[in-house]
Amino acid sequence: MKRSLLFTVCVLFSINQASGTLGGVNSLTGLAADADLIVSGSASGAVASGNAAIITLAVLRVIKGDAALAGSTIVVNWEVAPGSFGPSLNPVSLSLPQNAAGIWFLRNSSDVRSVMPVWTGNGRITWTFIPQPAGPLPAAYSYSSDTALTDRVAAEVCFAIENAAGSDPPVRMLQGPPLNALNSGFVPTLYQRLSASTLTEQYITGLGGQIEEGSASALTAAISSAASFANYPTQIEFLLSGISNNFRNADPASAAILGQAAVSPDLDQRFREATAHALARIHTAAALPYLATLLNDSDNALRIEAISGLGAFANGLPVQTPANSVNLAYLRLSPSAPYKTTDTVANFAMGTQAISLNEGKYLAFWKQWWATNGPALGQ
Repeated sequence: MKRSLLFTVCVLFSINQASGTLGGVNSLTGLAADADLIVSGSASGAVASGNAAIITLAVLRVIKGDAALAGSTIVVNWEVAPGSFGPSLNPVSLSLPQNAAGIWFLRNSSDVRSVMPVWTGNGRITWTFIPQPAGPLPAAYSYSSDTALTDRVAAEVCFAIENAAGSDPPVRMLQGPPLNALNSGFVPTLYQRLSASTLTEQYITGLGGQIEEGSASALTAAISSAASFANYPTQIEFLLSGISNNFRNADPASAAILGQAAVSPDLDQRFREATAHALARIHTAAALPYLATLLNDSDNALRIEAISGLGAFANGLPVQTPANSVNLAYLRLSPSAPYKTTDTVANFAMGTQAISLNEGKYLAFWKQWWATNGPALGQ
């Protein structure tokens, strides 16, 4: 899951202690379930009171809760863990942009509505809600009062992501697993809209989301445009994560797209590694000629992917997906794999840590295995 880790590291960042530290994202599904009231609204001001702040919030839309609050002004509290800023909140932590509009998750406690922060860690008030333009939703994200809660939240978050350039906090942190966990039909709509954008940042994000959903055409577009993406590192990591961890189309055409990219010496190395990782996890005969080519590559990471993929195929492992990675079910060798032998089991290894212990041995075995079995497998 190396690309997921890279993407997470890329979007996490720290602020000095005077301003607090932004950590990660709280579960959107958890926030939606636990909140008593979810609104789209604008904060017009915040007043410090010890280690808490009183926020005046103009409600535009009610996503969950009392629909009659739409168009009204409410007061909510934001509480910070004691000691985070000393005896009181500082001006930086309370600083609001001119139009602090966004999605707010609120919980009722006695007669007080408290903010449930979206981002973990303690810091600025802007980290408590999801920045979003003030105004109506576009038709693509419209919903009704009887729409499922997760779909309503997803529609609002998609609208926020679509308009997130330069936001603080980085709303792009909501892309991928946090948003996908809502399992909403609005998510594919978001990525389709972004992939049609003339803005490169949005275009890359749109392709990345479509690749996560298995779009071979989006994968082809991303590979062909890889050279023009160099100045968008965060978006590239999201896209590469989609290829490496989620693109698992096992049809021959998709294997060819992955394989041709993986063996291409002129392609950005990050794309070669991501496509090789995906290729090594689909375990089909169509992937094997490309993996066999990578056995002779000068790059250690690509050779390791080749060894992993050939061994997984020979020993009958299922396609590795995020779902079966959680319980390691993807490592269960098939009892009836046609190419499995005591030697293929003895020479089976996956990942850098295992293969690097004796890479020469594994390389020699799998090169010979391919020389013997390749003709029957369409070499």
